[in-house]
Amino acid sequence: MDQAHTKNTVSQPITNGTSVTALILSIISILVPIFGLIIGIISLILSSKAKKQIRKYGQGGNGMATAATVFSIISIVLYGISLILTLLLAVIS
Repeated sequence: MDQAHTKNTVSQPITNGTSVTALILSIISILVPIFGLIIGIISLILSSKAKKQIRKYGQGGNGMATAATVFSIISIVLYGISLILTLLLAVIS
């Protein structure tokens, strides 16, 4: 085979499955109002675990884990504010 037909392939790191799961759960936590707070907390824990695994094993998926962390925090804050406002309205009424 001559050089024109050979390809230089660079293997990409395997994407961490926990980061994918955390990202999916974090998106669901924003979209599903009933269990959003609980799913957001679970997603935050999973994204933290994924970041540790990615650093330890040199895997891909760091961006997904970071996005999951951000979405989880947004979800937790939104549902936390919603819960506080609901409780305040209940006390005022």
